[in-house]
Amino acid sequence: MEQIRRIADEMDNEERRLLKQRADEVESAASGAKTNHLFRYPGLSSLVTGAGLTITRSLSGQIGQAVNTFRVPLWSYKLRPINRHQAPKNRPLHERLHGLSAN
Repeated sequence: MEQIRRIADEMDNEERRLLKQRADEVESAASGAKTNHLFRYPGLSSLVTGAGLTITRSLSGQIGQAVNTFRVPLWSYKLRPINRHQAPKNRPLHERLHGLSAN
């Protein structure tokens, strides 16, 4: 009977040792993951910010070029007098008020 208790105590001690070893391994892995996140997130946020800035600059340049392509220069308008008696009433307001018309 004494031998059975001794064997049971040895098994219990071995089980506790293995549980402690596993707990230490898990704690070590969790600590490594935390450290990894500390270095990974600033790098990723810098990468995403840089990509966003690059895309924004590229798109704003392309949109600016497209707008400039379709923009009518101011010198293409000329001032002409409006004959109030013959001016149609359905003309745009800026032409009725200022007498501007495109070439």
